[in-house]
Amino acid sequence: MLSSIEIFNKFCKHVDETIFSVENVGSYVAFVVDQSFVVDFCNVHSIKEIDLMKSVRCSLYRRDLLSIKGILAIQLYAASKRANSDGVTEKNYRERLSQVLDWDINDLQSWMKEYQENSWESLYRWCDSHFFYITKCERKEYAGKYVQYPVKQALRVFTDEDLKYIAACFVDNNLQPGEDIQERDFKRLIGHSSLLSYIVTNHGRAVVENSISSDDYRAQIFNFYLRWNGEFKRRNNRNTQTAAKESNDYIIYLKNDYSTIDIRKKTLLLVSSLDLNNSIAVSLKSYYTFKREGMLLFKKDDIYDNMWQETRFLEEGEEGIAICIVGQCYHSIVRSSHNLIIEKGKIRVYKIKESLATRDLYTPKRFYCLDGGLKVGRQIYLEGACPVLKLEHTSEIWIDGTLLKEKKLEYTLNHLSKGIHTIKIPHFKKIEIEVQAPSLKSHEWLADSNKWHYDRKQSLWLSEKYDKGTVGLDFSQMPMVSNDLSKPVLRRWSERFLLNKISNNEINIGIKIIK
Repeated sequence: MLSSIEIFNKFCKHVDETIFSVENVGSYVAFVVDQSFVVDFCNVHSIKEIDLMKSVRCSLYRRDLLSIKGILAIQLYAASKRANSDGVTEKNYRERLSQVLDWDINDLQSWMKEYQENSWESLYRWCDSHFFYITKCERKEYAGKYVQYPVKQALRVFTDEDLKYIAACFVDNNLQPGEDIQERDFKRLIGHSSLLSYIVTNHGRAVVENSISSDDYRAQIFNFYLRWNGEFKRRNNRNTQTAAKESNDYIIYLKNDYSTIDIRKKTLLLVSSLDLNNSIAVSLKSYYTFKREGMLLFKKDDIYDNMWQETRFLEEGEEGIAICIVGQCYHSIVRSSHNLIIEKGKIRVYKIKESLATRDLYTPKRFYCLDGGLKVGRQIYLEGACPVLKLEHTSEIWIDGTLLKEKKLEYTLNHLSKGIHTIKIPHFKKIEIEVQAPSLKSHEWLADSNKWHYDRKQSLWLSEKYDKGTVGLDFSQMPMVSNDLSKPVLRRWSERFLLNKISNNEINIGIKIIK
């Protein structure tokens, strides 16, 4: 059986890892602790709620930040219980917290007088320094000044229950879990007036009423969407439902001759090739959920020159291809033959250019991109051949949850080891890339096979049947990288051989003697 100290420590760790997780860094943090949060914790650790509250009561005077997070979480839990019953106010909140903790209200008031303001302000400072954006209260002088912190936090932040009802708006606007959408496009897609109709709980409406502006609660909704797992509820059906997720397993390609749609794995392995005909919607059903009624939009692929990749939006300045199904697509482009490329039965293929008629298909170009690298799949790179993260202006950047201290416009990612890595930029969905080790096979070199022989004096590089010499492009016996040379040796060899480029600091004899 866990001791009170062990229970409290586990609870604090749960709060920290759930609410202030690496996933949420650089984003608005919904510091919400409700009944389901507490019940889930208790069930996982096989403890009773009364034991959890006892552990908190015994730890109220701990002042380390992790403990403070746990203590404040219980304050928010008390606020959520009051909010779900007869409303939460500064007047009734103190009594409710006393009941939750089973602690004398006078002792509670004494604790608040000494510790409350400093506890919340410590959390605010920590959030600021670690780039977690949170609803804040300022220190004030009036009755209820101590309880304003949890009360206002509770009244300005949606609960998970509120957000599940709001998520029905995502479903109705063909938004899928896992999509990489910019915040401005997200707000455009879900609208404003229509969004309010999905806020159905009393607490949800209180959040809207108590928000300083609509941007406050809309930012919460966008950040919830970035981590949305597909669960949603309807006003007339309180059972939790699950939306169809955007499949991360498949990538949809259109061939350059517009005749065929390829379904590929993220490793780019071909799964199926579908003829572009009247039954294409049915054929795609197992692999793809339409983002727009009766329309597939494609952008030029960054890997295959002869392929177009499916996308929700084109970026400013890009040309695209739209496949429209007559009778299902009602976009304005189908009412004109302008830019029509192919018409085959119910299928029409259009070339898309930026204009007033197509502006809803476009989004502003992002200020960042991954450039270069050796890809072996969609967002899969070989170890040692990772891309460069390029930015048009400086920004906070987190790689695997660690903030990059030096602000630059370019970051080489070659230091990343084998495995999955995340790049987080504020207000955007995290970028996830995989680094794979090269699959190398060692072959025995036959004695009568040619080897490379280097003659330093005569600056010769000869291929003959020497007893000793270098096999193929094996530079293992030569320095690969020096302090002055950051490029891999094979890259330097290629540039010397093809472009006659060489560094003044070059130390590899095999590269130096190429003429």
